[in-house]
Amino acid sequence: MVRANSSDKDLMGSLVEYVSATGRNFPIEYDSKPREYYQHKIGLEGIVGRNFNIALRNAATGAFNDVGNVIAIESDSRSYGTEIALGATVILQQTFGLSSMHELGPMAKFSPDIA
Repeated sequence: MVRANSSDKDLMGSLVEYVSATGRNFPIEYDSKPREYYQHKIGLEGIVGRNFNIALRNAATGAFNDVGNVIAIESDSRSYGTEIALGATVILQQTFGLSSMHELGPMAKFSPDIA
């Protein structure tokens, strides 16, 4: 699933191009979160990020949870590039239906409280 802000027409266009080029289809959830959810603070004055989030279904619960995002990095005057951010541990958490990514760590077998 992809979670996106419908006002980000350029990001939406990239999703449409991807679906068209690959024939792969997936659910898109528009505007289900506050606008700030689709924005990043980059840490440099005047540079921001707009994003759509990628979510996977948890194998145990069936709920969709974010595992990464595609971020357009820009200022008012220009575009600087695109970043793809994916979390390996949260992808594994969803794939194996774990309740917490901490269950993947070596200490999980020693403490039932970690999960």
